[in-house]
Amino acid sequence: MKTNKNLPVGLHAVVVLLRHVRPHIVLCGSICFAGCVARVKTTEYSVDASESNAARVRSCVSSVASHFRFEEKLPLAERHKRLFYYEVHPSKNATSFIAARIDYPLPALSVPGDFKNFSMLIGKLQGSNKSDKVSQFLRSRLSEELLAELTKHNAKDDFKVSLALAREINASVIDIAECIYQPERFDSVKLSPETANLLQKHPSRGLELFRLNRLLLDDAYPEELVRSGGQQLFVMLHHWYLRGQLSPLQLEAGAALQRCLRDEFSGRLKISENEGIVK
Repeated sequence: MKTNKNLPVGLHAVVVLLRHVRPHIVLCGSICFAGCVARVKTTEYSVDASESNAARVRSCVSSVASHFRFEEKLPLAERHKRLFYYEVHPSKNATSFIAARIDYPLPALSVPGDFKNFSMLIGKLQGSNKSDKVSQFLRSRLSEELLAELTKHNAKDDFKVSLALAREINASVIDIAECIYQPERFDSVKLSPETANLLQKHPSRGLELFRLNRLLLDDAYPEELVRSGGQQLFVMLHHWYLRGQLSPLQLEAGAALQRCLRDEFSGRLKISENEGIVK
């Protein structure tokens, strides 16, 4: 499926997420129209993953699916190892689906949430400590323009510089086709059990490799970066429709699912919404 340039960043993340199999719980709703333009609305919920939370999510989804006559569609290669998958067609111009699986958060750095102490990180990246081999390595991956910005660091420019730094670290350190670990580079870094276990698996591609690179950075900068989260339970309701607005069934099903999840998880439930166009 080709994504339109107008598609919000969050929906691109959903596309990436749904193309990979990783350990988190996701609920989605979606439809596919060949050769035409459709609108898509995604509501994403997330809570910490656990067996009890998974059971409570399943209870919410099954009750909503039953009431609004969603059909359960698994298997089909187990729908990329999702825990369950429901689909409904409220009209010939609209489709929704609800699916669930266990997954990890995307490993990319985000701004400002993933920088715990930005000034301290910049101090290390300015390069005065030659024994800090990880920071020397990071400097080697950054552009000359950004290095110049770091050298003349001014606190009032923190947000602009943090955006540029996150973008370059994601592109040249995390999201690359190689593991950044070398024994001599990380000889002074205490690796967490999570990082050490993943390192022993020697991931060579895809999201596991990207996650390993992010965890290595988290271990190297425990005071500067917010550690990437563990397994999460993501709940997404994905609506697709060709014209006009969401059907009454889609609106009612979305409201019912949100109500049920809010009742179950209260303040622990995180919610985000995105809407865009898909070709």
